[in-house]
Amino acid sequence: MAECPKLVHQSFHFQMELTSFELNNSPEDAGKNLLESKSEEGKTPLMYALCNGSCGVLKYLLQMNANYRATDNDGDNVFYYLPKTKDCGSWKSYELLLQYVEEQGQLSNMLNAKNNQGRTPLHRAAIKGLTETFKLLIRKDGVDPHVQDDSGRSYLHLIVRHADLEAVEEALRLTGEIDVRDEDLESPLFYAVRENLSNVVELLIARKCDVNLQNDELQTPIMIACLLGHTELVPTLYNNGARLDNRDIDEENALLYAIRSKSIDLVKLKTNRGDLLKHDLVRAFLAHKSARLFIPFLTSFIFYALLLAVYSVYMFQNTPPYMHDTGTSGVEYDATNETRNLQKLCSLLRPAKWTTELSKYGLMILALLSLLKEVVQFVLYKRNYFTWENAIEISIYVLAFLITVDTNECMHVTGLREHWQWQSGTIGLMLAWVNLPFFVQRIPFLGVYVSMFKLVLRNLVILLMIFSPFIVAFMMTFHLLLMNQLAFKHRGDALSKIMVMISGEVEFENTMFKRYEQPNAEEYMVYYERCTYALFIVFIIIMPIALTNTLTGIAVGEVSSILREAAMSKLRLTIRTIVSTNELFKAMNVFSSFGICEPLPKFCERKPNLSRFVNKTLFHWFYEFGKESDQVSRAMVVNELTPPTG
Repeated sequence: MAECPKLVHQSFHFQMELTSFELNNSPEDAGKNLLESKSEEGKTPLMYALCNGSCGVLKYLLQMNANYRATDNDGDNVFYYLPKTKDCGSWKSYELLLQYVEEQGQLSNMLNAKNNQGRTPLHRAAIKGLTETFKLLIRKDGVDPHVQDDSGRSYLHLIVRHADLEAVEEALRLTGEIDVRDEDLESPLFYAVRENLSNVVELLIARKCDVNLQNDELQTPIMIACLLGHTELVPTLYNNGARLDNRDIDEENALLYAIRSKSIDLVKLKTNRGDLLKHDLVRAFLAHKSARLFIPFLTSFIFYALLLAVYSVYMFQNTPPYMHDTGTSGVEYDATNETRNLQKLCSLLRPAKWTTELSKYGLMILALLSLLKEVVQFVLYKRNYFTWENAIEISIYVLAFLITVDTNECMHVTGLREHWQWQSGTIGLMLAWVNLPFFVQRIPFLGVYVSMFKLVLRNLVILLMIFSPFIVAFMMTFHLLLMNQLAFKHRGDALSKIMVMISGEVEFENTMFKRYEQPNAEEYMVYYERCTYALFIVFIIIMPIALTNTLTGIAVGEVSSILREAAMSKLRLTIRTIVSTNELFKAMNVFSSFGICEPLPKFCERKPNLSRFVNKTLFHWFYEFGKESDQVSRAMVVNELTPPTG
């Protein structure tokens, strides 16, 4: 490779490395053989001088008729030692060398000469992204426009990857052949699509490139864009004539590429139609795959429901540690001295019931099996595994396992739990029940409503983030004005009170008028009446009225848009679930009896009156319900958009 070295072993080469080079010996003393000598890499003094931008050294060597045609061990001549920018010192030396060789009438031969990899200096400049050097060389006379390297790549193939439109224009001016192909039968448009360079793609399309060319695997540029998830390029290609019905060697089209890449938005972008995925063919495809996955999904749901039931039974069969009273000793449970009091409690409590022990070990086994399932998914999916749903499920299983761990023999016998265990177990049980709707959201008649809830929740979080300064402002205000009252005594209590007040539970009478019932009670006094009254009224206007109505308007007033987005979100989730589950089972090589990994049949028969086989029955059910769900959603949108009459 034509790289400029930092250290040269030969004495003359070392002198060429010096930027302030001065010749101490006469040319006769140096000898012609010294000018022609090479380093271990096959580099000549002329190459070193060019690397270091030593114009004086370069001029001297050219005056001494140094061999500029020499090549190094990689077959690179001097023009492969490219300057990086116009500002570097080697740029002037490079221009000087170009002028000298051009005067010798050998410039075109040198620029078109190939190295051991079949590349010219212009190939090297295009590969390294040295666009300024590339433009300098390509404007020289005699450059062969049809030179391709050993991989069949032209100058245009390589320069389009660096998004320099001027350099691409120069390459187009030189070659004039916009659809030149490499050894994989790919044109420069394929390279620009892979790099997601919309400006270069638009330039190539404006120059009338063929957007439907197929490579050796019969893939088209729009297939590549779908596969890589380049949402900006798909509409550009489609609007300029890219066909969606082309098929590759596996008989797959651009739609299947989009589904495989899990980029459901690409499917909408192809025709700017969100209802494309509600076509009968797509609905049949989803119904077919959903029917195949129904039994594994049902098994997974039953397993999760069993874990949830055992978890709930175990928690309710145990008594919270703070509820225990030693009774016999007369020492009440003290949370500030947990270890000592827990030991006393253990000596006084009776052994745990067999039902408690059964639910404990059942929960432990179910939690471990669930964690094992998550580990398998992580190994198979790697980075794609990290989602909010998986994070919640892992938290549930870990917390469920921790609540069953006995830290000493006494706890093993009595079933008493540590305080941290009880708190973590309570949080885990709450997450387990909250996760249940999200777990079953893949069921057709539940998915849309769960998606709507998620969208409303997202809007709520965004709204609270935007108006969080208001919450902090009123929390600090009431904490400073009403610090004597228990609800506002501490900043954390004040924040909790403000959040409750936002929901509408203002309790104005208890805060402002309780002092009249107990005039001597310090905890009910209001010391700055006028200021507190005014700020209370401002709070009521801004927070419970304005903020709550804003959220209601977002959640209810935009039912049509939320419903449409929820339907698309549910559809996106369905496709991602089908693709990821199919990949999981294919990697594990299991469930072959269900036909999950079988290729999609060319025909899916829909016979409403036929329910002979389970798979066909499920297919009809998923298909018909998807159709009815679309009709209901469409009717709801129409009703929302239709103004009342009368």
